[in-house]
Amino acid sequence: MYKRLFQWKDRKGAFMKGLFAAGLSLVVVLSGACIKNGVPVKNSAKGQQVAAGEGDGQDKQDVLSPEASKKQERAEDYYKKRYKKKKASSIVSLRGASKKQIRSMFYQEKISKAVFRRMYRKSYKKGCTVPKSELRYVRVLYYGFDKKTHIGELVVNRRISKDICSIFYQLYCKKYPIEKMVLVDEYGASDEKSMADNNTSSFNYRPVSGTARLSKHSYGLAVDVNPFYNPYLHTVGGKRVCEPAMARKYLNRSKSFAHKIDKKDICYKLFTKYGFSWGGNWRSVKDYQHFEKVLPR
Repeated sequence: MYKRLFQWKDRKGAFMKGLFAAGLSLVVVLSGACIKNGVPVKNSAKGQQVAAGEGDGQDKQDVLSPEASKKQERAEDYYKKRYKKKKASSIVSLRGASKKQIRSMFYQEKISKAVFRRMYRKSYKKGCTVPKSELRYVRVLYYGFDKKTHIGELVVNRRISKDICSIFYQLYCKKYPIEKMVLVDEYGASDEKSMADNNTSSFNYRPVSGTARLSKHSYGLAVDVNPFYNPYLHTVGGKRVCEPAMARKYLNRSKSFAHKIDKKDICYKLFTKYGFSWGGNWRSVKDYQHFEKVLPR
């Protein structure tokens, strides 16, 4: 009797094992069918969907779900990468961008070969004594006269590059209007042509107009902002000279007009906050567009 009971239990155990194995085989078959047809399979370890059949199977890395992919796409430098190859002055859309993503668009980097080709024999003239390693290419955003967001570019001294990024970021947040911001090389490094086009610029290896001494622009330590509305007034041979020449009507600073830089202007307040001096405060000459920084040697 006991012998028959044990035999029955053995048969039952074998039956259950067989049933379990059959069920496991069915799961494998169904999973294989899903893989063959590209049906997403749930990954219980990470709670993410894996598009079955994708990848080479070496690392078995999960493919991100559409939701995760969207988050990844909205990474901090998403817009920076998206617009990196866009030319300066281009209009860009930042709809939906976070504060961090906008801030990432204000950055500085070493002068690339492509940028240096644009500068060589123009702003970076033959015989320039400033090492290229002392300069930085800066990309920013600015709020245009057309009330749209544009890409701007400057070449400045490496020691003020971070300050410049911070200043123009704050100007952009305040929607401070700037008409244009491209390298002066786009004008053949002609200061007069750049100013006449109201172009905001920095580095240009040249002497101070009407003198033989090098300008702070030669070292990338000065920035001219909206120069047409904020001209440079100086005397050459006893004659008063206005640069750009066509901006003489904006020399009267007692008048109120758009884009005028004075001590109440946010542009003045920000540059001076970061240790820059303003040409509008000078006595012998007046350079209302000009902000420069004197650095210790």
